[in-house]
Amino acid sequence: MIRTAVLAFLTLSILSIHTAAQNAGKAAEIYNQALELQQAGDSQRALAAYDRAIALNPTMLDAYNNRATMKLAAGDSAGAIADLTKVIELSPKHPLSFYNRGCIYLDMQNMDAAIADFSKAIEIFSGITHGEYDKKAHAMSYNNRGNALMSKNKAKDALADYEMSLTIIPGSLEALTGRGTAKQVLEDYRGAVEDYSKALEIAPKSAIVLMNRAGALEQIDKTAAVNDYTRVIELQPENAQAYAARGVALLQLGKKPAAVADLRKALQMDPSLRADYEPHLKEALKK
Repeated sequence: MIRTAVLAFLTLSILSIHTAAQNAGKAAEIYNQALELQQAGDSQRALAAYDRAIALNPTMLDAYNNRATMKLAAGDSAGAIADLTKVIELSPKHPLSFYNRGCIYLDMQNMDAAIADFSKAIEIFSGITHGEYDKKAHAMSYNNRGNALMSKNKAKDALADYEMSLTIIPGSLEALTGRGTAKQVLEDYRGAVEDYSKALEIAPKSAIVLMNRAGALEQIDKTAAVNDYTRVIELQPENAQAYAARGVALLQLGKKPAAVADLRKALQMDPSLRADYEPHLKEALKK
């Protein structure tokens, strides 16, 4: 009886292993089909195929990752987070999963969760001495944690993260812009202008960086600030904020007629700016 029970158990185990192997093979086949559908842009069928692959092989990391990417593209951030969380459960030492989930949390304005994930990604990346290492993702983990810290009014901590990002990838556009913003908040305006200028060497037509540099220049060289706002307007003629900011700078330079023209145009383009800029317009209209 004992021997029969053992044999029955062993037979059951062999059958289970055989079934698992069959499932894994079928899952791989369906996964490849899903990948082809995804690359062809057939999102609905691709997602369904990934669902089937995962049902057959619940440990298929690539299927979870790809499905997360597709869910995110479809606006299902919660679904993407769920898939990445499963990847992390199955492979807790994979830094890209933490990085990717952190990016989603950052986009969702869940800053504490984003900081936690970027911190974990940094920890894992920093411990990699061999094998696969993603330099860009390591640098961007610092950069994005810096962005999250900035949103929590922790400019000094953010500055340190941007510095680390630039240590890994010197000349990073994202980190130079972020460091400039942190310096500006910390009232290091010349340092901010220097960083923004370096960023503009990389992306000379970046209206965002030009706007940021103009804001810093207002504290040290209003004429140069006006020039930057003018460049923004040339790039983005519908940018009401640039007209408004240039109007204020012109007013401070004593150029009232030009200031009135800019401020009126800004308020016409975007009435929501009225609360912030109508007082400046009234000031410019005074004789």
